[in-house]
Amino acid sequence: MGDNPMLDVVYKRSNLVMPAIGCVLFAVGGGWVALQDEADWIYRLIGAMFALALPFVGYAAAARAASGVSAIRETASGLQLSTLYASTHVHWDQIVGIRREVLQQKSAFGLIKQNLGHYLVFEAHLPGEGELKVKIQEDLIDMPKARHARLFDQLNAMWAQGGSPQPVAPTRISPPVGAPRAAGFGRRGL
Repeated sequence: MGDNPMLDVVYKRSNLVMPAIGCVLFAVGGGWVALQDEADWIYRLIGAMFALALPFVGYAAAARAASGVSAIRETASGLQLSTLYASTHVHWDQIVGIRREVLQQKSAFGLIKQNLGHYLVFEAHLPGEGELKVKIQEDLIDMPKARHARLFDQLNAMWAQGGSPQPVAPTRISPPVGAPRAAGFGRRGL
């Protein structure tokens, strides 16, 4: 395989830039609410949390958008998995499972269900570190939604095989030099 990745799934930059801008705007709004003396204490507390936490989330999303880092990249020995906050390398034999997960929100009586996010979940057991679970949001990767199921199937097939199959050089079959030709064979023989 060498240094050329067989599988390279990147983050869609436009899906990261807009949330980064939104985080900054919510942080500014939260700071404004936190400074309002006439606001209730709970609103001021929530505003202060927004003002303190959301700039870091916005920075992480903007940094991933600017870096062009891959969400899932196959290497010679496994997968390089990158979330918005960290990257890790997992060998094929360390992977315990690959599955899809849907984050749902339900109403009080369970009548209304809404899907909030779809994730590819990689579970691995790293020696010396223990269990590792990496979730990559499918909505942020640069791939049409119709291909997400095919990507999941491809990842599971690669995991079962221990990686992408090695490319095989084409073989060329040529007759030995000076091979006798059959007399009367083919169109000329008629």
